[in-house]
Amino acid sequence: LQVVHGRLPCRVKFLVEGEEEIGSVHFGRYVEAHRDILRADACIWEFGQRDIKERLVITLGIKGICYLDLELVATSRDLHSSLGAIVDGAATKMAWALASLKDAAAGRVLVEGFYDKVRQPSPREMEATRILPFDEEEVKQSVGVKQFIGGVTGLDAQLRLLYQPTCTVCGFESGYTGQGSKTVLPRRARAKVDFRLVPDQDPEEIKQLVQRHFEQQGFDVKMTLLGGERAYRTSLDDPFVALVSGASREATGREITIHPTSAGTGPMYDVGHTLGVPIVGVGAGFWGGRAHAPNESMRLADFEETIFVMARIIERFAGLP
Repeated sequence: LQVVHGRLPCRVKFLVEGEEEIGSVHFGRYVEAHRDILRADACIWEFGQRDIKERLVITLGIKGICYLDLELVATSRDLHSSLGAIVDGAATKMAWALASLKDAAAGRVLVEGFYDKVRQPSPREMEATRILPFDEEEVKQSVGVKQFIGGVTGLDAQLRLLYQPTCTVCGFESGYTGQGSKTVLPRRARAKVDFRLVPDQDPEEIKQLVQRHFEQQGFDVKMTLLGGERAYRTSLDDPFVALVSGASREATGREITIHPTSAGTGPMYDVGHTLGVPIVGVGAGFWGGRAHAPNESMRLADFEETIFVMARIIERFAGLP
């Protein structure tokens, strides 16, 4: 931009934070405290990739999250498992508690009130979702499953992925899991559970609903909210969406697909809601980048291409030809 125009054609501010993987626990307060210096007209989010057909994916939203640490203590100490005839250990009780959260067949969350504030997709979002490319057989093969939860297929699978909240057991720890056998009835069990949220769901409210659910089911579970973020979506009709998609197409020559929201999570709400700006995600990722897995990566060619995408977005935003 400096070489071509001799100047930066519009003001650009960088907002970088390093706590995304632990729930961006300080980010919202930081944005609120510094909203005057962060004031802007629009925001480019780092979220974007090339899909399996090498189309450039532009994303307009993100899910929220309620990430809970659960602890259950069943007895005064670890016991000999012969007492299992009259005493339930923490591992058994935690397994029952976790199983009570979700219907195994359909995948529906069984916590009372969980869906009360779920915002349904708008007609415009439904229209955009219907035309999104979605090869479910490729997705199944990629993740190593024979079918999706509840046997959903096609548009129903897409709608669930993008617009429905989730309940996922991320980890479970209790008792003896080493080599060989040890007949133990464990005193304590811990689990990590995340709920991906959609717009209008509040992570603190979800925590309270889950706590009430366990109490009503007779489980004495201590809960800690490790991460809470609200969902956010930019309107498909916002002019900034057309600007970014058009600039991306011009810079890459690629086919562009616009996702009204992502199934993932990040602190987008803290920026979009606090600063009142449209947010569009476009970036240098690709479908085989192995996010959250060993050997997570990006391709250098995609990184270099994204430099030109950003330059073209800035040019168009500044009204340059």
